[in-house]
Amino acid sequence: KSIKTLNLFGNKIGDKGVQYIAEIIKLNTSIIDLCLSDCDIGDEGVRYLAEAIGQNKVLQKLDLSKNKINIVEAGLLGANNQVDLIGYDENPLDYIPPQVRDGGKEKVKEYLK
Repeated sequence: KSIKTLNLFGNKIGDKGVQYIAEIIKLNTSIIDLCLSDCDIGDEGVRYLAEAIGQNKVLQKLDLSKNKINIVEAGLLGANNQVDLIGYDENPLDYIPPQVRDGGKEKVKEYLK
């Protein structure tokens, strides 16, 4: 049997911990759903994930809600259309223009493309 879902919700692994998860994701051939919600991940961690997801052909869903990710950094992940990003808009929105931010999740997704 293979692991299909990995839920690390609430584990305060931070950027250093997500670096190790990213290395696993690069080699992953079974995990399709990864929850990293509320894991104290910041912008450095997103860069590790973006690189890993670029090499992964299996992952379909990634939950990054309730972290410390700048929404612009989350755009690095948005460039990969195979992965459905969940909760990235539940992170700081400081660098998104108000007219985009006020337009809701769909406007933010469009802005990040």
